[in-house]
This record gives sequence, structure tokens and C-alpha cells, in this order.
Amino acid sequence: MKISDSNSCSKSFRINNFITLRLISNKTVIFIKGKPFRNCKYLLLNISMDKVERFDDINSIDEAAEKLSNTMEHNNNRKYKKKIGLDPLTEFWGHCSNLQAWAENGYNTRILHRNLAFPLLKKLTEAGDPRAQKIFKEEIVERLFTGNKTVRTYLLNQSFISYLNRDDLRFLIDEIAYNGNIKEKETLIIEIGWYLLEIKRHIDALKFFEDAIKKIPYSASIIYNLGEIYSVLREHHKAIQQFFKLIQLDCKNAEAWNSIGIELSHLRNYRGAINAYKIALNLKPFYFNALDNLTEAYSNSGKPNKARKIHQRIVELDPIHIVEKRDLAIYYYKYQRDFKKAEGFCKEILKHRIYSKLAWQILVNNYLEE
Repeated sequence: MKISDSNSCSKSFRINNFITLRLISNKTVIFIKGKPFRNCKYLLLNISMDKVERFDDINSIDEAAEKLSNTMEHNNNRKYKKKIGLDPLTEFWGHCSNLQAWAENGYNTRILHRNLAFPLLKKLTEAGDPRAQKIFKEEIVERLFTGNKTVRTYLLNQSFISYLNRDDLRFLIDEIAYNGNIKEKETLIIEIGWYLLEIKRHIDALKFFEDAIKKIPYSASIIYNLGEIYSVLREHHKAIQQFFKLIQLDCKNAEAWNSIGIELSHLRNYRGAINAYKIALNLKPFYFNALDNLTEAYSNSGKPNKARKIHQRIVELDPIHIVEKRDLAIYYYKYQRDFKKAEGFCKEILKHRIYSKLAWQILVNNYLEE
């Protein structure tokens, strides 16, 4: 630590060989190896005693920020700072204290807000800081499986997972498999797997799901998503194998039979696809996705009259597509673990059927899981 300034001893604060803070035009600026990195926005201030009592279960600054709701943003308001006597120099010292504590604790991302901790750690890694280079990927992995939903979403949305190689991902699977409840594991694995596919790391996405199945072999949602990944990669025979595994777990799984029909259609085996859709419909007579797919299969196999009959049946049974929305709600909730989309479909159902037990059940479960 080193303090320097010719006019005031508080305008430049050196944390270590890589990090320096400077007060410039009443704003605190972080410098990395002498180059400006970013301005510090706000401090975590004014935690009253009644709020402190709620903090026993807090594991990071990010969780504390959520408990405080908008307090951090509120503290960035000029009028509020003036009201509590927070002048730029005092705020500068607060930022210096925070970053010094962060450095003294080995760049632990739990004690700095995620919006600063991870970009700063990344920049230090690029600047050649050996400590940052050692722990950068470790922190990403650890916060992915121990951080709350907000942190995980941030790491995925900001592409930090792109820095993990296949060995890192394999280690991440091990950590996920032995921590948390099954729903949390499934949700995280599915989010990461599809993100890898989104950034064109197709083989890594596939291996990620395959490694996950080895660790959690009886997870229907992971098996289903592995089948979906195979389908996206046009490995339709392998996709069918995964969907048959779902049927072995649950012989009445209409969704699995519907997916088998889709894969057989991709292979232009329309006769097999039609049989699969019929099995799905025997298990779930008002399965509108299967009805739509059956219509298409009949059309593609040169049977337009049968296709028209199925389509007419769809219109007669459900003119406002309630059942289709129900199926989509189940699909996103049970298999994709995309609670936001499931919630949207449930709300659409409730506009027309306020007493829909399934829609209310999904909404309540979603609320409890949050």
C-alpha cells in the first residue's frame, strides 16, 4: 500500500504492483498497470442494525446487495450522498478500503460486487498478475456452483464461462454433482450446456451433458436435453437413444415418444414417426404438439386427407390453444428449467381458465424455488 499526492495525501492509493486508485475530477478511478480501467460507481453503505440481523445466511457482497434491494444504486445518487455527508474524498477512501480488503483476501470475488470483481480479475489476468492468473478460472467455477442465481446469470450473460476449457468444465460437473439439490443441479447443467452450444462450442456442450449423465444418471431433464443437443447437432440416431432412455425411466412419457417421432421425421422415416406420435397421443389424447407433428408427418408422407382431418381435430378441440400452452408450460418447467417461460404460459392459461390446477401449481412451485 502506498499513498501519494503533492497537494493532498489522499488522491492516489496504490494497492499493489498492478492496482492503483486515483481521485480524478471527484471520481474514483481504478488503474491497472498505470492504465485507467473504470470508475467506481457506488459503495455498500448504511446497513442498519435491523437489516444486519437478516444477514446470517449471506455468503457474498452480491447476496448482501440483493438483501438491500436498491440501496447500492440509491447510494450513487448525488443528493443522497450530500445528505449523509459522503463527499468524493470520503467515498474515494471507501473504495480504497474495499479494494485493499479484496486484494488482501486473495482476490476473493465474494467480497466485491460481481460487476466489478470479475471484470477486474479478468483485466488483472490479462495484465500478467500471477495471483489473478492462478484463480481467475477457479473463481468462475466456484461461483457458478456456489453463487446465487443472480451471480450465475451474470457469469453466463457476460460470457465468463467461455474462458473455461474442457477440463475446467469436467471439474465443474464434479462440483455441481456433489453440491446442492437435484433441481438446482439440473437447472445449472442445462443453462451451461445450452450456453456452450450458443457460443458454438458444440463438442464441449455435448461432452458437458454426457459427463453430467455419468454423474447424475437418472435425471430425466438432463437426459432429455442431451437428446435435444444431439438433435441440434443432427445426430438423430443418438437423440432417439436418449429419448428411449426416458421411456425406460417412465413408460408413460408421452413427451419422449413425441421427440422420437420428431427425430424419425428428420430421418424421413415418416411411418415410424406416425407410429411414435400415435403412441404419444394414446398416452396423452389432447397432446397438441404431437397432433401438430402428426399432421405434418401425414402431409410429408403423401397423405394430405389424413393431415387435414388431424388439423380439423385440433381446431375443434382447442380453438384458443389452451392445451398447447399447458404442454409448453410443462415442457419449459420440467425439462428446460426455464421458469420464466413456463410462468408466461401459465398466466396465459389462467386468463381463460382461472381454476387451472396445473397452472397454479407451476406458478406456486416457481415462487417457492425462487
